[in-house]
Amino acid sequence: MDLHVFQLCDLINEIGEEITKKFLADFSCPINPDIESFIKEKAILFEKMDKSRTYIILGINETDIAPVAYFTLANRPITLEDTIGRQKKETIFRNNF
Repeated sequence: MDLHVFQLCDLINEIGEEITKKFLADFSCPINPDIESFIKEKAILFEKMDKSRTYIILGINETDIAPVAYFTLANRPITLEDTIGRQKKETIFRNNF
């Protein structure tokens, strides 16, 4: 299987929004429902609102094309609420960035 990266807005322009939604409906992430929910419910909206850019990684072989992964880049900085303690903020940034 070959892997190819496509920008979500390019898919929308090429095959239309409704077909893109149906195509993304096949994406599954049983480990983290939020990841699955974002691609199915918010990625297209965020793309249209210029809140983020989503890239879809498609697995392509002779008989099938399927979304196997994606990543999204946000156009805004990450901010943490003041109610989160200093130690927790350090842990978040140390472990995730």
